[in-house]
Amino acid sequence: MVTVAIFGVVESSFKMWNQTDFKKLIAFATIQEMNLILLLLVSYQNILDYSLVLFILIHGWLSTLMFYLVDVIQKKTNSRNIVEISGLAYKFPEIRFIVWFIIIFFTGFPLTVKFVIEWAVLSTLILQHQVLFMSVFFVIVAFGAAGFTKQMLIILYGMA
Repeated sequence: MVTVAIFGVVESSFKMWNQTDFKKLIAFATIQEMNLILLLLVSYQNILDYSLVLFILIHGWLSTLMFYLVDVIQKKTNSRNIVEISGLAYKFPEIRFIVWFIIIFFTGFPLTVKFVIEWAVLSTLILQHQVLFMSVFFVIVAFGAAGFTKQMLIILYGMA
């Protein structure tokens, strides 16, 4: 199960970087988080730890919000292609705040709930003497978050 979860996180992290379909971008972000949750369920000693339960709840709420945003944008623009819908901040300024909110929460920006959860998870796993393994794993998770943010900024402000 650990191998499946790690493979899922790595693959989805790399696929977010060059995604052209907005719905697939959100799907890969969801796959990354679900595999992270699977890894935590397998590796945790205390499955009912508050951070894991909170992570599952935040994931459900954030994924629902992101897929709803895709639907709203698709209805407004008649497209899910990231290149075609790029520059949304100029066409629909009201969407800009929602997209920034999603970026901040998904990436685990400091002082957000997801940041606190990731910190608790990392500290728990460090106590289990898996420092090198989890350090590399969280670098890959951060790589996926950076790819997700890059694509979301293209959606908001267009291509560089």
